Order: sequence, then C-alpha cells, then structure tokens
Amino acid sequence: MVFAYLAKGHTYEESREKLGVGVSTIKEWKRLKNETGSLEPRSKIRSASKFKCDELKAYINGHPDATLEEIATHFGGSKSVVHNV
Repeated sequence: MVFAYLAKGHTYEESREKLGVGVSTIKEWKRLKNETGSLEPRSKIRSASKFKCDELKAYINGHPDATLEEIATHFGGSKSVVHNV
C-alpha cells in the first residue's frame, strides 16, 4: 500500500501522515526491496558463540569475583552474551 501511494507521486512525509508509517520505516522497506527484490525480512545470520561452556566455567571458578565486562573482554564477546550463558 505504501509503495502504491508513493508511486502516485506522494512524498514520504505524506505517506507517513496518511498511512501512519514512519519515514525511516518506508526508507528501510524501499532499501530492502531494492537490494533483495522482496519485502521478506532477511534471516538473521548469527555467528557461533565465542563462549565454550567448559572454558567459561573454568574461568569463573578461577575468577569468582569477575564482572560480566571482565568475562566478556577475556572471551572477546559482549556482556549480554555472558549474562545469557
């Protein structure tokens, strides 16, 4: 519907006001359609975890007072990954 409205010569701002879709969302949809030919969401490509459970447990046993940030830095990952492991 958004692309049909834009094809009639309306601006992003007019589309936002009329259809209630944010300009940044419209631009992202247009970029996605131009790059992939579709509006289907891309699958998330996730890399393998840098945290091996046995190595993480050994590190924590050796450093019981380590913060999430220190653990993440040691393994080259993020605090949120450490928290979720």
